[in-house]
This record gives sequence, structure tokens and C-alpha cells, in this order.
Amino acid sequence: ELYDSKLKELPRVLKKTDAVYSTRIRCGGCGSKVGNNSLKRVLETMKSEKKNHPNSNILIDCGDDDAAITVSRDEKLANVHTVDFIKINVMDPFVFGKIAANNALNDIYAMGAVPMNALATAVVPYGGENQTAGSLEQLMAGVISTLRENGCELVGGHSSEGQELSVGLTINGEVSFDKLLKKGGMRAGDFIVLTKPLGTGTILKADMHGRAKYDWVMTAVE
Repeated sequence: ELYDSKLKELPRVLKKTDAVYSTRIRCGGCGSKVGNNSLKRVLETMKSEKKNHPNSNILIDCGDDDAAITVSRDEKLANVHTVDFIKINVMDPFVFGKIAANNALNDIYAMGAVPMNALATAVVPYGGENQTAGSLEQLMAGVISTLRENGCELVGGHSSEGQELSVGLTINGEVSFDKLLKKGGMRAGDFIVLTKPLGTGTILKADMHGRAKYDWVMTAVE
């Protein structure tokens, strides 16, 4: 009774008509994974596609708790691993997936390595089953497309729901010890290789604020 009387004295911050009462509570932990039906639908699409791209180095693939990859016993080779995570910066999930994959792959190439396989972490906006599956499928199609262009195979990942479309990629690669590149150590006469014109990030940022021309954006994401 004392509890009830004190509870009535507290000011009501939200009315029952407010959105928070009509929307189910979203979990931020493992319970926030994309629904089983949506996820299963996308995984089945990915598995059927992967049958056309066999890789003898992959022991355990998408759908299990972990991915198992055979490791080279060549002592002259180093395994390299990198991770990147970005939020959507273009309106097209497919194009965004390609940008995210290139963003992660660049770190592998920056060390002189060759990408071998990847893991993805995808955050999909809250929505119905079809909307969630559609966004996730388009996103992953863009990611896989770019990875395969670079001889890299997606072997697993994790999904979650959130406020906006985001994706993270862990890329694993190999490089000979004598070709391993590190930050620093540049000398006069060394070359700098640009794979994109400078200013791409500035254009995408301007687009997010509605201040970039269409032609600028299309050129930046090509």
C-alpha cells in the first residue's frame, strides 16, 4: 500500500498514447538479432549462391557458431586480420554494402596482403519481416559482390536490429613476411597509390546534409 501511494505521487512523464506504449521494447543484446524467419530466408539465398563458388579451404561455413578455415603451415606467410564498422552513407543498401566491403578490404591491401575470407556484422533498422529481410539481403548482396571481385569469401557473421542500417566486416588475409607493409617508413621517391580521387568522404558527408549534387555522389560511389 505504501508503494502504491508513493507511485501515484510520481509525475507522469509519458502518456499511454505516446509511441513508447504502442511499440514493443527492443532488446540490445543477443535478443536483438534479426528474426529467425528473415535471417533464414537470407541465409538460404546465400547458401544456394555459394554452391557455385566452392572453396576447399572452408571447413565450416555460414550458419554455424564459428567459421573454420584451414591455415597454411608455410612459416613464410603471415595471417592478417582487420575490422571496420560503418553506418549507412548512401540511400541504396546494395551500394552501401559495396562501399563497406571496399572500406574494409583497403586495410588488407594497405599492408600488402591478399584478402582470403571475411565475417560480417549487420545492423538492420526496425521493421516488418519483409522489410528487414529485403534490407539485409540487398546489403549483403553488395558486400558479397565486392568481396568476390577481390577473391575474398564471406564465411559467417552476426545480425542485429537498430536505429539505422550499419555493417561491420572482419577481413582475414595472408602476406609473405618480406612483403608485409607497415605504417610509417616512407622515403623520398616512394609512390602513393590512390584508388579513389581525394574528397570522396567529403562528398558523401555533404550528401547526408543534402548539399551534394547528384553527379558528385554518383562519381564518388562508382
